[in-house]
Amino acid sequence: MLEKLVNGFESHLFRNRKWVIISFIFITIFLGYQASQLKMDAAFSKNIPLNHSYMQTYTKHQKDFGGANSIMVAVEDTSGNIFNPVFFDALKNVHDQLFFIPGVERSQVKSLFSPSTRFTEVVEDGFAGEPLFRQTFVMMITVCRLCAITSKKQVS
Repeated sequence: MLEKLVNGFESHLFRNRKWVIISFIFITIFLGYQASQLKMDAAFSKNIPLNHSYMQTYTKHQKDFGGANSIMVAVEDTSGNIFNPVFFDALKNVHDQLFFIPGVERSQVKSLFSPSTRFTEVVEDGFAGEPLFRQTFVMMITVCRLCAITSKKQVS
């Protein structure tokens, strides 16, 4: 019974081989077109459970904080004046501690002390720019801090 069915199917295919080849050509064209419409989308949001409360909080604040792989650290001077050596020393220490954590993408660290934080000014020849704080400024803060410590010791 099965052999008769197979032989009938075989003879039908070979008798109509022109239509079989044409149908395979059309199927190949159709599947080729469908394959050209495929798009890779490995977006972060496609791989997380968006119904979870943590993820809803993340998506709510995503524009403010820039993504899941970043953190923000704020340093505040409680006296209300950041223009003092103690604050700049504390800010530099926080920057250095974050900058040198293993695995941190150093080019993404943004701080007043980051080399990527630059100022640009208009000068006679066009524009000039350099890092916001040069190494000499950082050394000056250290010297001011040492002077303040020394003067406190002399007073006591």
